[in-house]
Amino acid sequence: MGGLGKTTLARRAWQSVVSSFDCKAWICVSNSSSDFMFFREVLEALASPSDQFDLDGKEEELMAQLQLHLKGKRFLLVFDDIWERSLWNRIKSAFPHENCSAGSAILITTRSIDVAHSFSPNENLDLDTDSYFYLCNAMALMNSNDQSTYLRPLLREIVSKPLPIRLFLRALYVNPNKTKGDLQNLCDSLDSSKTSITNNVRQLLTFCNLSSNCKNCLLYMSIFPEDTIFERTRLVRRWAVEGMTAKRGRLSALHEADHCFDLLVAHGLLIPMDMAVTGKVKSCKMHQIIHDIVTEIATDDNFVKNSHQPDLAHRLSIHYEVQPQQAEKEQYATCSIACWDICRHSSPSDKTTVEQSNATATQEFLESLPSSTHLGVLKVLDLENCNELKDHHLKNICNHVFHLKYLSLRKTGITQLPKQLDKLQFLETLDIRETEVKAFPKNSVFLPKLKHLLAGQWTDDTTQGSVQSKEMFLTVSLPKRIGNMTELQVLSHIAVSGKGDEIIDVGNLLQLVKLGVVLSGSKRSVFWHLYHAIGKLRKCLRSLSIRVTELTSNEEDDNMNIEEAPLIHPKYLQKLKISGLKYGLPSWIKKLDVLTKITLHMTFITDDDFKILGELKSLSCLRLQRESCNESTLTFKKDAFQSLKFLDIECSAITSIKFVKEASPMLKKLVWSSTREQSLSGIEDLPSFRELKLTGIFDLQSVEQAIAANKNKPILVADRINA
Repeated sequence: MGGLGKTTLARRAWQSVVSSFDCKAWICVSNSSSDFMFFREVLEALASPSDQFDLDGKEEELMAQLQLHLKGKRFLLVFDDIWERSLWNRIKSAFPHENCSAGSAILITTRSIDVAHSFSPNENLDLDTDSYFYLCNAMALMNSNDQSTYLRPLLREIVSKPLPIRLFLRALYVNPNKTKGDLQNLCDSLDSSKTSITNNVRQLLTFCNLSSNCKNCLLYMSIFPEDTIFERTRLVRRWAVEGMTAKRGRLSALHEADHCFDLLVAHGLLIPMDMAVTGKVKSCKMHQIIHDIVTEIATDDNFVKNSHQPDLAHRLSIHYEVQPQQAEKEQYATCSIACWDICRHSSPSDKTTVEQSNATATQEFLESLPSSTHLGVLKVLDLENCNELKDHHLKNICNHVFHLKYLSLRKTGITQLPKQLDKLQFLETLDIRETEVKAFPKNSVFLPKLKHLLAGQWTDDTTQGSVQSKEMFLTVSLPKRIGNMTELQVLSHIAVSGKGDEIIDVGNLLQLVKLGVVLSGSKRSVFWHLYHAIGKLRKCLRSLSIRVTELTSNEEDDNMNIEEAPLIHPKYLQKLKISGLKYGLPSWIKKLDVLTKITLHMTFITDDDFKILGELKSLSCLRLQRESCNESTLTFKKDAFQSLKFLDIECSAITSIKFVKEASPMLKKLVWSSTREQSLSGIEDLPSFRELKLTGIFDLQSVEQAIAANKNKPILVADRINA
C-alpha cells in the first residue's frame, strides 16, 4: 500500500550500490500512460549530455535505441510503483539477458502481490521477506535483555499490520525503551484491514508519545498544501510566533521549536529534503498520507480557525478567522469554494487553472486588507513568492495589521519599505531577502520587538559591452536607529559603506547571536568600526559573516589585519564565513578557541593560513568554496585538524587532496566538487570515515579500491564528468 516505505527502502538500496554501475535510471512507472511513454521516460532518465536519442520515434524505435544504449553495460534500473501485472510481458524483450553485462539489475516496487510474482525471476518468491526484514530491524532497535520471549511475537504481529513501518521503526529508534505493555497496547489498537491505515497511523502517533509542543507543531503543518517543501528556519520561526511552542526550562520558544523540528524528523513525520554537509536538515516535506491524516486530526480538533483556500491559508495565522460577512464576501469575490474544489480534484493538466485561482484569491485578500475589521489576531503574514504583492499592499499592511509578529516579503516584487513600517510595533521577524529593497525609509524606523532582520540577494552584474557577468551580493543599508532595537538576535545581511561609522551602533545589540555584513567604502575605516562593534559583542555573538566588496584603498591595505583596530575577538564565536578577501585570513582567527565551522568564498588562503586552520582545536567543519585557495594541493598532516568531521570543497583550483597517516582522525564526510581532474589519496587510512561524495573528473576504480580498503566501508556517491 502507499506510504508503507517501499520507495524509501528502494532508495536506500539504490544509494548503496548505484556508483558501481555503468548507467542507471530511476523511473516512476505509475506516471506512464503507455508503453511508448514508458520507454521514452527510461531513455530520458538514462540520457547524458553526449547522448542524442530520438524520443519522437515509434515504440519499436525507442526500444531499439534502449537496447543499443544498454548493450555491454552493467546497468541498474529502478521501476517505482508498478501497478500492472502485464507490464513485464510487454517490455521484457527490451532487456534480453544476452544484451547486458553480468550484474545488471532491475529493481521494482509495487503495491500488488501479483505484480511482484509476475516480475520476479524466482518462482518461489517469499512474500514474507519484507516482514522478516522489518522484524529484525525492530528487534535490533529495542533495549531489552530478553527479547525472544515476548518481543518477537508482538513485533511480528505489529509489522504484519498495514501501517507505515518506517514510522514504527522511527518510534523505536527515538525511544528504544518501550515496554511490553506499550507494544501490547499498540498491537491491540491496530486494525488488520487494508483500508484502516488512517486509524493505524493515528495509533502510531499516540505510540510516539509526542510532547504537547511537538503535537502543536505537527498539527500546524495541516495548513500547508500537499508536497510543500518547508525551509527549517522559516518554519520554526512561525511556530514560535504563533505560540505552537512554549518556553521549556532555559530553552526559549524559538529554541524549543527548533528542537521539535528535529524530533519530528527523527520520528519520520517530516522527510528531509536538503541537508547541510554536517547532516543538519535544512528543509523537509511531509508524506502525503501523513499530511492527510494530520489534516483530518486538525479538523476534528478544530485546531485551525483559518478557513481560506489552501494557497492563501498557509500564508496567514492559523487563528485568523474572518467575520461572517467578510467571509461571505471573500468567498464569492475569490471563488474560494471553487478554488478548494480545483485544488483537491485537479489533474496535472489543470495546474494553470489552479495557479490562476490561487493568484486571484491572494490578490483579493490583499486588496481587502484596508476594509477588514478582524485583523487583530493576524500575527503571521508569509508572502514569500507572492507575485501579487505590490508596494501599496505593503503600505496597507503596515497601516492595519498592527499586531503582526512575522512578515516575510522574500522573493516578491517589493521595491521599497513604507514609512509606516514603524507602526508594526510587535514585529519580531522581517524577511526582505531577494527583493529590490535597498534602504529603509529616510525617516527613522524603530521596531522595538524586532528579533530577526533578514536581507540580501545574489545578482548578476553584466558589464556593458561584455557577455560575461559578475556575481554580486546586494543588500539593504543599515537602519539609522538600529542601536535602539535591543531585542535583535539575527541581523543578516546589512550593507556598510562610506566610513562605516554607522556600524558602531550594532555594538549595542547585546542579544545579537548572528551578524552578517557587506562591506564597501574606505577599507581601513570600515574594518576599524566593524572590529569595534564585534569587540562589544564578544560575549553574545555566535555566528559572523563578512562579505567584502568594492572597497577603496591601497592594495597594500587589502587585508583585515589592521593594527589600529581593537583586537578584542568574539570569544564564543562558533561559525565564521568570509567572502571577497584577497590577501589571506585575519590573524585573530587563531584566537577563536570554540570555532566549529568556517566557510571561505573568494578568499585566497595560503599554506600558512591552512596551517592556522589546522590548529583550531574545535574546528569540525571546513568549507572551501569558489576561489578560496591559491594552492593546487591540500595536504592534511598528522596532528592537524584533530576535530575536523566534515570537509566540503567547491574550489576547482584544488586538484589534489592528500591525507597522510594518522591525519584527521575524526573526519567522517568529504564532499568534493570540481570541474578539473581530481586526485585523492589516503582515505583508506581515515579511522572515522563514513561517506565520500565526488563530482568531477576522477579515476573511479582507484577511488573504489581506497573505499574498499577503509575498515568502515564508507558510502561512495560519485558523479563523473566527462573530460
